[in-house]
Amino acid sequence: MNEERNDAGPASPASLEALARDLLDQARHDPAGLSSSLSGLSIRKQAELALMLPAPQRLLLLLHAPKPMRLVRALPDADYYLTVREVGPVEAVPLVSLASTAQIRHLLDLESWRKDRFDADRCGAWVALLVEAGESPTRRFLRDADDELLALLFRGWIRAEQIEYEDGAEVHGHGEGEAGSAKGALTPDGYYRFSPRIPEHLPVIHRLLQLFYREQPARYQQILWRSNWELPAELEES
Repeated sequence: MNEERNDAGPASPASLEALARDLLDQARHDPAGLSSSLSGLSIRKQAELALMLPAPQRLLLLLHAPKPMRLVRALPDADYYLTVREVGPVEAVPLVSLASTAQIRHLLDLESWRKDRFDADRCGAWVALLVEAGESPTRRFLRDADDELLALLFRGWIRAEQIEYEDGAEVHGHGEGEAGSAKGALTPDGYYRFSPRIPEHLPVIHRLLQLFYREQPARYQQILWRSNWELPAELEES
């Protein structure tokens, strides 16, 4: 009934701006009060108000809403993307954790390509944020991502290469522990090494690979194979 009452008639731009300023002040000084004030507004109206604010203040309102996930996912994909870019990667982690699959896809589509060339390191930096945001957004990303995108990512950002076994290795193994060797870290299945171009990304890549291998082992093996044996140009065209 509250939503019907608050959305019964169009509000003037001036009244919306005044309400946005009031809510912003509450977000800074009384988050609990902000949540209570927003609870009487529909998600659509909350999204309208959020988009009237500069990105840093918009982030504050989004995260202090009564239902942050519903509100974040109510933002149009383009506005979600601009908000994430404007607040910056570090501040955007909560928004990444709350985003819909479509919003994440839109973000990666715009950030991963330079004309018709795939930028693996730039895409990987955003995927690293997904991993930092938790297993749930990482799982959604892995389920939704095209096989070709994952193969390009594994080839360029993760740089996974199949281990070449010496004579007798099938029986005695390759003699490396989980940490791998100076040549690179081991993938969860033990058959590949990976050496990211950005060393700081190694821990998040390890978590990404572990989750992928645990939940989609057959697809994981297929993607690793494609990343090693298919040409990047063919994957990009696909």
